[in-house]
Amino acid sequence: MTSNSIALVNLVPSEAQQARARRRCVARWGGAFAATCVFVGVPGAYIGGNAALSDPAIDAQIEHVSSQLSVNESAIPELRQRLGQLQEKQQVLELVKNRIDWREVFGQFVDVSNDRVRFTSLSATGGGVEGDQPINIQIQGIAPTQTDARSFVVAIESLQLFDQIELARTARRDLDGQEVIEFQIFVRVGEDPVEPEVTP
Repeated sequence: MTSNSIALVNLVPSEAQQARARRRCVARWGGAFAATCVFVGVPGAYIGGNAALSDPAIDAQIEHVSSQLSVNESAIPELRQRLGQLQEKQQVLELVKNRIDWREVFGQFVDVSNDRVRFTSLSATGGGVEGDQPINIQIQGIAPTQTDARSFVVAIESLQLFDQIELARTARRDLDGQEVIEFQIFVRVGEDPVEPEVTP
């Protein structure tokens, strides 16, 4: 008995078959390597993480930061008190800055007196705590003549520093056997605030 056999022809080139075999081999080895990394690497990373968390240097840093935070928190009340003191000092400096230098003002009176006027009293009142109130200056002195006293008033007006100047009083006076003119001058800086009229 005879049988008919059919010859099979492989149409895939041998180069392609070899390349396919190489790819399969690489895929198998790659999968095995990845599995090894997963099963070995994850526990290793876990152990390494725990070791890092329990590192004495890390613990020391945590303790240092905690103690520093405690120190800073305890210093907050002192810092607030110091800040309050500085703010109060700043307010005082602002008030002092608004004050008038009376030496300079009285020096102006002396400069315009031309050595013809002698002062017996110089005083100033008003101004308020914040320097926002009118200031009244009172000048008392003596001059050789009535003309000298009036010339002194004109000289004060020429300074253009004051809002109101008034020669309030003059009187004759005997000083060591010589007749002189005693005078009193009122000088005003600023005006009283005008109260708003209230209409019924």
